[in-house]
Amino acid sequence: IDASSSSSWDGGAGFTPIGNSGTKFTGTYDGGGYVINDLNINRPSTTYIGLFGYTIGSTIKDLGVINVNITGGHRTGGLVGYNNSSAISNCYSTGSIIGGQYVGGLIGMVDDSSTVNNCYSSGSVTGSGTDAGGLVGYNNSSAISNCYSTGSVVSSEGIRIGGLVGWSLGGSISNCYSTG
Repeated sequence: IDASSSSSWDGGAGFTPIGNSGTKFTGTYDGGGYVINDLNINRPSTTYIGLFGYTIGSTIKDLGVINVNITGGHRTGGLVGYNNSSAISNCYSTGSIIGGQYVGGLIGMVDDSSTVNNCYSSGSVTGSGTDAGGLVGYNNSSAISNCYSTGSVVSSEGIRIGGLVGWSLGGSISNCYSTG
């Protein structure tokens, strides 16, 4: 899918994420191995930003989001802003992701027994708060496996910044690496 026209949508704010704190994404999205190219979101003061803003009890698999240009507030990621009790597998992101606290190349925050498996991110991540990571900003009580990141990660806050994950609390990370 060519999403380059999304930069002009909604008065320049771009694509509206699927799912938010009021209406969460609870379904299954199978990308079938396809990609979404040039997705643009410019919502610097909005929480839960990504292709999917807020997921709960969902499954997202076999999808790439490439050449993204995403700017959001807290919980911002290239694919998902906030991933709660959900499974993500065989997904990847490239491009630029800018956010506040809990910002990641693929997912801003992974929470509550979620799983992230066979995924990667090669985008650049810029945070203005704590918990910024090349793949995931904050992993809470969830499992990340067989994943990697290769992009740069910076944050003006300078606390809990990581090439792969900014902060992991009560979760597990296995068979993963970062070269960024």
